[in-house]
Amino acid sequence: MTGEKNKNHRQRKIAYVLCCSLLVGAAVVCLKKWVFPPAG
Repeated sequence: MTGEKNKNHRQRKIAYVLCCSLLVGAAVVCLKKWVFPPAG
């Protein structure tokens, strides 16, 4: 029971970290486009 719960918790933590990195990556891309607009 405990092992199963730990496994589930770790998967949720990995999903959370992935979501965070995706959000940060999107924010960085948006910032770059806003600060350095493409020429033309």
